[in-house]
Amino acid sequence: MANEKSSQTGPARLPSIKTPTEKPDLKAWGFRSGIEIHQRLATDEKLFCHCPTKIHEDAQPSGTLKRRLRAVAGELGQVDPAAAFEAARKKTFLYQLIPENTCLVEQDEEPPRGLNRQALQCGLVVAKMLQAQAMDEVHVMRKTVADGSATSAFQRTALIAVNGRLETSQGRVGISTVCIEEESSGIVTREGDEVTYRLDRLGIPLIEIATGPDLKDGAHVRETAEKIGLLLRSTGFVQRGLGTIRQDINVSITGGTRVEIKGAQQLEDLAALAENEALRQHRLIQIAAEMKRRGLQSVAFGKPHGVSHHFKSAKAFLAQPIAEGKAQAWAIKLLFAKGLIGKELMPDHRFGTELSDYAKAKAGIKGIIHCDEDPTKYGLTQDDFEGISQELDCIENDGWAIVVADESTAIRALHAVFDRCYTLEVPKETRKAEGQISRFMRPLPGAARMYPETDVLPVAVTTADWNGLALPKTADERRADYGKMGLAPDMAERLVRSSEWELFDELSNVAEPKTVAWLLLEVKPALRRQGVDVDLPPERLRALLELYAEEKVTRAALQDLFALASKEPAADIGKLSHAASLNRIRGMDLDQLANEMKGNFGDIMKRYRLQVDAGELKNLLEKKK
Repeated sequence: MANEKSSQTGPARLPSIKTPTEKPDLKAWGFRSGIEIHQRLATDEKLFCHCPTKIHEDAQPSGTLKRRLRAVAGELGQVDPAAAFEAARKKTFLYQLIPENTCLVEQDEEPPRGLNRQALQCGLVVAKMLQAQAMDEVHVMRKTVADGSATSAFQRTALIAVNGRLETSQGRVGISTVCIEEESSGIVTREGDEVTYRLDRLGIPLIEIATGPDLKDGAHVRETAEKIGLLLRSTGFVQRGLGTIRQDINVSITGGTRVEIKGAQQLEDLAALAENEALRQHRLIQIAAEMKRRGLQSVAFGKPHGVSHHFKSAKAFLAQPIAEGKAQAWAIKLLFAKGLIGKELMPDHRFGTELSDYAKAKAGIKGIIHCDEDPTKYGLTQDDFEGISQELDCIENDGWAIVVADESTAIRALHAVFDRCYTLEVPKETRKAEGQISRFMRPLPGAARMYPETDVLPVAVTTADWNGLALPKTADERRADYGKMGLAPDMAERLVRSSEWELFDELSNVAEPKTVAWLLLEVKPALRRQGVDVDLPPERLRALLELYAEEKVTRAALQDLFALASKEPAADIGKLSHAASLNRIRGMDLDQLANEMKGNFGDIMKRYRLQVDAGELKNLLEKKK
């Protein structure tokens, strides 16, 4: 181990690095990426029980479970590092029971039922669309997760297909695996060492599609995610809405390692998220190289120093707990780290942020203070910071970090800071997506987390089963069909990407397709913004469009009639139209109206806009000339 007073010959500077606003040189860095898409399936029941999958957000819990979870050995007899990390945090988990969606299976008080065949069928259709190879027999496995998102401390998952492919603008992307697995519990609150979940989401079937490491840059990551998302939506088998689809991104560069970024939900963030991770790894490699250049060989964790006296006049959040005797400020020297802790790894995220995130995760503190910060943030001065450096016996390139906590917590936190600072490689991590950057969550899991599920029997997939799967039209096929129906390219594209295409396909033979698309893509959103419940049953929308197709109402009247049909769901739509004076004026009645108003087109349309078709009126008036 190196002595704390390691010799240094002079100031050393970090080699020149591009600013984070510049585009990373991904090809030179050896960028590799793959994605995992997790999408909830729109099945009637959960994956291993008969509870319904439709969630009612306003449903109130009927009770609460309280659990502490621990990591267990996987099939290889080893404890997974990610599970061990979560278990070591010793958190308490509360689970809210939602009667409509929760049974003893979710509570881990009863064995699971058999694998949901509807979910398996959905998964196999998607696998066939991806030209993957189905497994002859589907076996359910347990995947250890000790973060509290499952009451049992594991997630059930089943591999159903491998070796698929997807064509993209940058070449073919391999589909490594297609799996069916359980959705996790929905988090409600985090308060200190206690986390509360709702169990209504737990067990809803998910399909997981994992690509190979074939993605060449951020734009390719986004394109691939978008294509897979469109393919999933084209099946009609998936749930829609916020939180029903999540993307995990795997990124590595030469000299770095595979890092998994979990929970990206916004498609527009994916490109920057992937490229910022490459930039982060590149800069971590540079920082490690600079530490070695400065003379770092090996270091030992030194004794933390109490430095509370420097914070007597601090005005930030630190001052009060120190003054009240509830906490103290503890510092540790970080050899060769001065000027590096404050280096930006990606936009608004520094090496010091990495150190702080590790300390937060392992010791539950709120953050750290380090030597490369602005002391005025804490109501301190540069003299205070220099005084801390002197007390720690720092020389030119030495830095330090401070934690405010009780002594035992501070030592745990400072150990985390120290260990992360001197991990002179890119750590194998699972990180959480936060917009276009990511934050440390836990170590990257490995094969040790998997072991067989002995309570669920395997399911055979025969050649007849596979060959008998009927495949839906792809997004490209739908886009072409909609063009043939007369829809403009932008309207066809919007329809393909929307959740309305199934309804459009059902109703497009009732009236001209342009009007049906307009009703679904323009009228419905406009009414929804006005607070109208637009989720009418298909048969009610059919009746509405039939009135228009039979020329009993005008196109302009459809929006008002839609709103009336929503407010009075049991009323006959024809009678609603008559009562609201929305019936179309046509033929002899229109001729009589034109005569009464002396053929004034503008006055007629101004007064009878919802009842008179402008084209019909214009033709009538032309004939009268």
